[in-house]
Amino acid sequence: MNQGVDIAVYSPDGRLQLVVEAKSQQQTSPEWAARFRRNLLAHQAIPPANYFLLAMPDHLYLWKNGVNQSEARPDYEIPTWEVLGDYLGGRSEQPRRVWEESLQLALASWLNDVASSKRELRPDSGVDRLLVDSGLYEGIKSGEVHVESGR
Repeated sequence: MNQGVDIAVYSPDGRLQLVVEAKSQQQTSPEWAARFRRNLLAHQAIPPANYFLLAMPDHLYLWKNGVNQSEARPDYEIPTWEVLGDYLGGRSEQPRRVWEESLQLALASWLNDVASSKRELRPDSGVDRLLVDSGLYEGIKSGEVHVESGR
């Protein structure tokens, strides 16, 4: 894996498609996420990829052009609990605090399920529409998910 990212997802032919950074910051906004991503890119803390996902306990922010250096707002934003609720314990209510490690493991499990097609896409799901509309699903389908351990 490259440059110590939390999760990297590769296409079946081995090209880096998605870089994921998980943080425990609470009460984020698209503007905050744009600045955070811009700082990561400016300091070369993340490798170039087609997609970049910034995962916070409250929201997931996805950029289609992961290498664009601008302070661009995310292309997609979705509540974390809507995506990962089943992977974070399946409670009816979102917990007050989600630890970075728990978020990272839940994301890795979800991305593994998506990439391996264990999770059937549903047209009525906002999460699945995001995956398809962004092109991310096609980019990672049958690919590999790599998780950085021991950070």
